Amino acid sequence: MPDITHARIDDLRAVEFLEGFTFRRAGRELGVTPFGMSIIDMPPDATAYPAHDHHSEGPGNPPAHQLGQEEVYIALRGSAEIEVDGRRHPVDADHIIRVGATARRKILPGPDGVRLLALSGVPGQAYDPELTDASERTVSSDEMGFEAIGTDTGAQVSIIAVDAAPGTGPGLHRHPYEEVFVVLDGEATFTLGAAQRVAHAGDVVVAAANVPHAFTNSGQTPLRQVDVHVSPRFETEWLA
Repeated sequence: MPDITHARIDDLRAVEFLEGFTFRRAGRELGVTPFGMSIIDMPPDATAYPAHDHHSEGPGNPPAHQLGQEEVYIALRGSAEIEVDGRRHPVDADHIIRVGATARRKILPGPDGVRLLALSGVPGQAYDPELTDASERTVSSDEMGFEAIGTDTGAQVSIIAVDAAPGTGPGLHRHPYEEVFVVLDGEATFTLGAAQRVAHAGDVVVAAANVPHAFTNSGQTPLRQVDVHVSPRFETEWLA
């Protein structure tokens, strides 16, 4: 039989990560291996999609395994403008754009919204779909601290003790259970669905089950916090 994968875009699994925005890991669902491939639906004239680059970790930026990627944006329907260094570049039926890793870009959908195809890869490096598109990915002790899994300790919760450098933090993800963040020292900016919250030492933040969330050390000192997963095992779906 011919080696093809065919799908209706609306039948691909969709994740709402900001109000009115949906994200589809089209490459993963189609079995694409040479490059990353995502489809993002954005509502008309929205400004909530975060400005970001793929050069360093920080607010709005993707997790470490996506750094160095350049992206190509193609409008499948509707239109958008990609703002880079104050200049807006149209993306529509007649225009496409490549954006390098160091360019900080802001995607601004047009009056009819946009369905945007994003292709990504690191120049000169083989693409690793298992790393970039994995539906489950643990945060190692080398990245941010140490973890204790409930099934190993006999507890009904699992814990991550975070010690994160300024500008670092996990990308957007969600769990099928609540996660409770207890900030011990430093400052963190949390994304909770469509909302953002800045938390300091002594604050407690709760991410409800299935709500996309992320956090970044937005301060100038190390961020120390305890993340309590209300589950005896970690179950994480990475969305970005």
